[in-house]
Amino acid sequence: GRPFFQRLPEGTFHMLIIQTDFLVFKEAAPGPFVRANTLFPAWAPAEEGAAADAFIARIGTLGGSHG
Repeated sequence: GRPFFQRLPEGTFHMLIIQTDFLVFKEAAPGPFVRANTLFPAWAPAEEGAAADAFIARIGTLGGSHG
């Protein structure tokens, strides 16, 4: 792929589904990072447990295979 720039509006949830063996990614945001200020969507499972494991497994199927 080619380099690109993406600007997302505030409050937009996003994630990367990597389809290559190698990626360089830089995210710029005002800091410092404060975990307590992190917003999670209502549809997201808790960070740990069976629901999170199932969610991660499902996301893993979206990118297809590479290599």
